[in-house]
Amino acid sequence: MFGLSIFNKTDKKNNTAKGGYNLKLSAGEAISLACADSLHAQMNVIGRLGNHDSVFLGYDAGLNSFFVAPIKSAGGTPHITPNKSVIRFHFQLHGVRRMFRSIFSGSIKWNGATAWRFEIPELIEVIQRRQFYRVKPNPAHPVHVLLRKGGLVKSKAFDISAGGVSFDFTIKLATGQRFPVSIQLPTIDPSFSTDIRTKGIEVVKTQDYKKKLALLTNKLALYTTYKVRAEFLKLNLSKSQLIERYIADRQRDILKSIV
Repeated sequence: MFGLSIFNKTDKKNNTAKGGYNLKLSAGEAISLACADSLHAQMNVIGRLGNHDSVFLGYDAGLNSFFVAPIKSAGGTPHITPNKSVIRFHFQLHGVRRMFRSIFSGSIKWNGATAWRFEIPELIEVIQRRQFYRVKPNPAHPVHVLLRKGGLVKSKAFDISAGGVSFDFTIKLATGQRFPVSIQLPTIDPSFSTDIRTKGIEVVKTQDYKKKLALLTNKLALYTTYKVRAEFLKLNLSKSQLIERYIADRQRDILKSIV
């Protein structure tokens, strides 16, 4: 689906990314480096919705295996079957996003804790499709997007990257629209301004959606929230670095909650 590709910022002669890192790592080399640095992994059970956070724990070349922390969700640990369930992994190594699939081999004890074992894949794809790493803000410390549309509206971000942001909005916007916004990061004060262009809109049903639907069926539109996906336009280096610093801090928080 993604295909093998490399980022625009590469040297085609020696297959290195900007900064000198080799993009032509073998699957084993890439995963061993990810494990050595305890990198964050985003996991998705093939055939099911939702992404889950984990971390690379260890690598065993002799067993042709690597180990990650078990994934958890609001409903508990997702049910997966050894030697049957296929997991899609996304991770970032040397500033480059990578993706692969592997079959779940079962649970083991790794350094005294439960870990999930997977086989080293034959191939890891370098993804060109998305060049920026996204994180979901901590609900207790949200990222806010301030947009002027019939007045100043303060919205919460679903996720954010140096390339764009997704946020909730009570008014249905058209794709391709451009707006000036202010971004409030919980760790950065004051907020900074930039422009966005909407890329996609979808309906999000709020937590009390069903209750309100039962009471006010004919006024459903009043309680509909939209998820707006937007890209940043002309984001300068200093503002991009503010977002990247926030993303790095958020990644560390996620890893601390896992291990």
